[in-house]
Amino acid sequence: MSSPAEGTRERILRATLDLMEAQDGRGVTVAEIAEEAGVSRQAVYLHFGSRTGLMLALVEWVDDNLGIPDAVSEAMCVPDPVARFETLLRAAAEFEPRLAALARLVDTARDEDDAARAAWEDRMEQRKAAFTTALEDVASAGALRADLTPRRAAEIVWNLGSPASYRNLVLDSGWTHAEWADFVVDAARALVLAPE
Repeated sequence: MSSPAEGTRERILRATLDLMEAQDGRGVTVAEIAEEAGVSRQAVYLHFGSRTGLMLALVEWVDDNLGIPDAVSEAMCVPDPVARFETLLRAAAEFEPRLAALARLVDTARDEDDAARAAWEDRMEQRKAAFTTALEDVASAGALRADLTPRRAAEIVWNLGSPASYRNLVLDSGWTHAEWADFVVDAARALVLAPE
């Protein structure tokens, strides 16, 4: 059972997402969010501290509702470092269709909106950090390309599986999700793993 504060927090997050979708991610104000959620502007700030705090909480809330933290934790439990990396990459690719709309909204808004930019950078940095952790283990096992650091390899992998990659190849070019996911995994293997 959720507390009244949790219920209010969820209403605010839902209102924020609904308004971002309705306004294509642009120009959503705290006043509009408060009105949509049926709370005061003060309540929004009480729950999230700032507009940036609200945007960060929004992307985390969406991730949590999709089960992304659980999928990452599960992938990180795979014993073999290379298989762990591939499982993590495949898990990230599997969530992309469900994240595509929010990613587009936040990406669109981030050029004009500091809060959206902070949320975007936070999510992308978390992706890179997860890949870096997995690739550190790959490097320790001697399976990372010798000319790459785990962080540089993570940046390559992040770019391959980024929201922009999904948008360009699946939404704009007509690839199937399965074709894109296979491409991301195969290309990542070819680009960052040491030759066998």
